[in-house]
This record gives sequence, C-alpha cells and structure tokens, in this order.
Amino acid sequence: MSENSLVPKEKKEIGSPTARNIAPTYLKSRTDLPPGMVVKENAPAMHAADRKKFVCYMPNHLQSHPLPSHASGDKNDKSKDLKIRKKIWLLVEEESLTNTSWLFNIVSLLNKEGFELAGKIATPQSVITSLLKDLSHEGINVTGTAEARSGDMGIYFENLISICLQDKISDIHIEKRAWNSVVRLRKHGDMIPFDRNISNSDAERLSSIIYNIFASEQGVMFREDEFQVATVDWNARGESVKLRYQSLPTYLGGFDVVLRVLPIGNDEEVITPLEDLGYSPQQVKSLLEISGRPHGALIIAGTTGSGKSTTLKNLLMYINRARNFRCKIYTIEDPPEYRIPFVSQIPVNRAQAEKEGKNGFSEPLKAVMRGDPDILMLGEIRDHETSDGLQKATQSGHQVLSTIHATRALGIPPRLLNFGLDLTLLGSPDFLTGLIYQRLLPVLCPHCSIPFRDIITSSSSTQDITDLAQRLEEVADLGHDNIRVRSSHGCEKCNGMSIIDRTVCAEIIAPDLKVLHAIENNNIKLAEHYWLETSDNDRDSMNMTGKSVLEHGLYKMRQGIVSPYDIETTFGQVNSTLQRRKELSELLAEIAGNTHE
Repeated sequence: MSENSLVPKEKKEIGSPTARNIAPTYLKSRTDLPPGMVVKENAPAMHAADRKKFVCYMPNHLQSHPLPSHASGDKNDKSKDLKIRKKIWLLVEEESLTNTSWLFNIVSLLNKEGFELAGKIATPQSVITSLLKDLSHEGINVTGTAEARSGDMGIYFENLISICLQDKISDIHIEKRAWNSVVRLRKHGDMIPFDRNISNSDAERLSSIIYNIFASEQGVMFREDEFQVATVDWNARGESVKLRYQSLPTYLGGFDVVLRVLPIGNDEEVITPLEDLGYSPQQVKSLLEISGRPHGALIIAGTTGSGKSTTLKNLLMYINRARNFRCKIYTIEDPPEYRIPFVSQIPVNRAQAEKEGKNGFSEPLKAVMRGDPDILMLGEIRDHETSDGLQKATQSGHQVLSTIHATRALGIPPRLLNFGLDLTLLGSPDFLTGLIYQRLLPVLCPHCSIPFRDIITSSSSTQDITDLAQRLEEVADLGHDNIRVRSSHGCEKCNGMSIIDRTVCAEIIAPDLKVLHAIENNNIKLAEHYWLETSDNDRDSMNMTGKSVLEHGLYKMRQGIVSPYDIETTFGQVNSTLQRRKELSELLAEIAGNTHE
C-alpha cells in the first residue's frame, strides 16, 4: 500500500463536544448507526463535487482486518506484508444512493485507498454538509489532487480486478479519446461507468502497464495504434483469474483496451446444475442424453459472452462424474478459459505458432489422439483447420464437444460447410449428435421490477409502449401473465441496476433422421420445419422441444423473469417466431404444390 493510502487523519467520536454540533438530532435518531466516528477520506482521484455527497463513518466494532496481497502469486512468499483495509459505512445523500454508477465509482476509489464498504445509509444533504463543514473547520483538506494518482496504476489495477471478481464483472473497457478517457465495466450484460475521471495519461499508463508488465506478451511494447492480443494471469484475494486482453485503435488517435475477466476456479469446484444456468428440465435431459452417447459431436453456438464455455465446462464435469471419473478427457483451447477439475487441458497459442511457421492446432490434436482419449473438447471451431480436427476426432470414434459462432442451432451445419466439411458427413447419424444455440438475458430484480400492465395504463404511456403491447398480445396474456420490466432507478437489493443476474435462453436439437436428411440435401429450411413440428405448441409448457431460443425467452418473460425489452434487444420482435413458423409452412406448401405439378 502506498504512503498516500487512506487513513483516518482526523476523527471525532459521536457525542464529543464538537461532534454534538453536527446534526445531533439526526445522528442520535439513527438506531441503525452504531457508535463510531466520522473519518476523513483521502482519495486524491475523487472529483470535488462528488465529495459533497457523502461522509465516511467508522463504527467502533468494525476494526481493521488484514487481507492477503495478490502481488505475489506464490503463497509461500513471506516477503509481502498483509494489506490493511478499514471497514467503513457511507452516509450518502439520498438521491445519489440510487445512482448505481456513481456509487460504484465512489466505492472503488475508496477501496483503492484502503477502505472496504461495510454498509451505506441514505442521509439528508443538510447533515452531510454539516459534517463536511465541521471537518473543514478542523483544517482538513477536502479537495485533493488528481496528480497524486499518477504512478499508482498498479494499485489501481489490483483493486479494479478485486472489484470485478466481487461484483461478477465480465469485461473491463478502458476507453481513451482525444477529449477524455473513461473506464467502463460490463455487469449482467450492461455497460456501466466505473471511472469517468481517469485522465488520458493515466489511461495510457494503465493500458501500458497491463500489456508491458502483467501480460504474457513479454518483449512487445504497448502501442495505441495497433491491434494487440495478450493474456494476463492474475491472483486477487486468493482467487486465480485470467484476463483476455484485446486492444483496438479508434478514430482520431484514441484506443480501446478490453479485458475479458475469466475466474479460473479450482480443482475442488462443484458442478453448477444446468437448471441454475437457465436450461429447462427437458433441455437438461436432452443435453445429458446427448452427452451420454459414446461418439459424435455436440456443438454449442452463440455470440461472444453467451455462456458457451460455462456450459461446456459444466457438461464435461457432469460427464466425468457420471462415469465415476473412469474416462480420459482432453481439451485443446486457445487459451483455456476455466480450470476444469480432473481434465487434461492443453493450451495452444495459434498466433505465436503461426509466427514460427508451425501449425498451432494440428500438432496438439495429433498428440492428444495418441494420448488415449475418451472425450475431446475443442475450444472453438473457427476455420478449416479446426473443423478438420473436429472431423478427424469424431470419425475416429470419440465424443467431441466444441463451440462455434452461429446465429441459431441450425446455423451450425452451414458454418461447418463453409469450413470445408461436406454435406454427406454433416448428414451422417454418427457425426452431429447435438446442436445448441444459446444467449444470455438479464434477470429482473424481483423487488423493484414493474408490471408491464401498469405502464400501459399509466399517463406516461407512449406509442412505442402501445406497439409493444400489441406484439405481446400475440404471444402472451397481458391480463394474466406476470410480464414485468426494469424500473428506472433500481433499488438497494440490486444496487440500482434493476437486474440481478443473467439466465440462459436456448434451443437444443438432437437431430433425427428427417432433420439429418434435410441437412444432407442442404435444405436448412426443411430441417427447421421438421424440428419445429416436434413442438407441443403449448406456450406455457416447460417442454422446449421444437421451440426456438426466442420462445424459451418468451416463456421466461411470462413468468416475470426477463423483460420484453431485453428480449427484443437480443432476439428481435417478440412475435417474430410466429411469423417464422407461418413463413416456413407457406414456403413448404408452395414447394409441395410445385412438385405435384
């Protein structure tokens, strides 16, 4: 911890002669405020306007406690002193307490300086002003300077990663522009501001430190005007994390640095039930039946950040346990995203291999095939090389799991066709045994989400709301179904976000002979029609056989789990599946009519 770490330079016990003049009625009336002291924050990066909205308060019973430093990943390294953090409460101006991004930024800055949040209380602005005035009269500087932060980017980065792990942040975005810089975080799929006050020079310094010092790309300097890729292995609060680094130059001399945050886990990690990820009971049954087959390829499609790797990880763990750990499982990943217990994970660096004139994928695959595998997981199929590996591994009689980028489950065969696999192979009953497409939708906060019917009938209803209601009437019962939307301010339970998590919405196809025959004839529309025909056509049923990913989302919407707005942002209009089914039926009827003629 630096010499500028936050320490209570001045303190006043509640009840002392000076403190008795600071809003005494309010302080005494708060039965939820334990005895303690007002303390001075000393976060130099904090904007002066923000300092007027809160006061730090340290209860007597919350003593300083040590937390292990991450700086050395070696647990046996005794040279690193334990870092001391002081637990505090925040007395926050009432309106600011509901501003999640502002509060998140304040807490992160205080955390950087050595404070750890123990609680927060909505407090009248008059009380906060009085407390700050008293501190100022005691000669305490309440402004600080941003310059004190320069040279401290290592500690800034350390605390940033700790906050990301604590708050389940999936991505860090460092964005520098000609006029300003900002650090933003992705939480539950939404981008939220973390630090709007970071200077351009500090954004450059932070990005440079991450790439030049912390990343595995040693010997290569950070350059704002180049696309650079790297991996950072880190340890924060005793938890290992991998950061996937990507830099992108932007217009007018700026850049983005994006870090995907991947908590690695440990060998004692338990399996997350697939139902907890968001799959329906019937979908879980289908996944486990597909996974139980001795050979064939199960492929999961989805966009970046759709949870594909998480699903694969838990499937592999389930398969291993179901077989009493009597099988040999290999993975080939560029790079491994998670630590998977009792699985041999083979890391590859294809970019580096290509620079050296080597084939970064075929050599590990040949080695694994000679390593007596039962199950093989290929991290991602993204070109002819990896699709050829999929074919060789599957045709040799092994069970193979992998991921691919496609827009739906039946978009997987055309992608594999583009990567060089032939239609005869794709239509073989022993090749494609499972096609999955999934996306993640934000889960509404049950405490503050708003019934959609209340919005329709409110005086603030708009034409857009009316149009959405008309679309919803085709796929839901607005008078009966529990359709809800986000509140504008959130609540304390969800930290003002109005969402609390993300849930999987998926479509799962175990291709039967009719679907495979259509694939072999390169008629994906006919394959889709055959699959949709297997639906029970009951929109309130949890049986998702023959139902699209959108229909899975609509089921969760009718239960009040996800918002129709998030569904339309992710999948398009809520009634588009009905239109798709109708279009397919009309097309096939037309084809059948032409055939008879």
